[in-house]
Amino acid sequence: MSKIIIDEKTVEYAVYGGAILGGGGGGWIEDGLQIGKLAFEVGQPELITIDSLKDEDLLVTVSLVGAPAAKDKYVKPIHYAKALEILTQRVGKT
Repeated sequence: MSKIIIDEKTVEYAVYGGAILGGGGGGWIEDGLQIGKLAFEVGQPELITIDSLKDEDLLVTVSLVGAPAAKDKYVKPIHYAKALEILTQRVGKT
């Protein structure tokens, strides 16, 4: 499998790059950095190439609908990890 290990500096670059180049409703740089930090607390993030996936592999993207920059937030970064944990248990794949 072709993969690239991501370090904390890469996440920081991605957050700032997204803040400048991203489109849509946005969010806050501090929130992006916090979510990046959480990713390292739960595991080791990595990038893989699409051609390294097998037909039976499961690819999941995590996103939110709503206003992430709203004053009253109801979803916290840990909810991303919890959603993936529940999905993993239900489908039996990691």
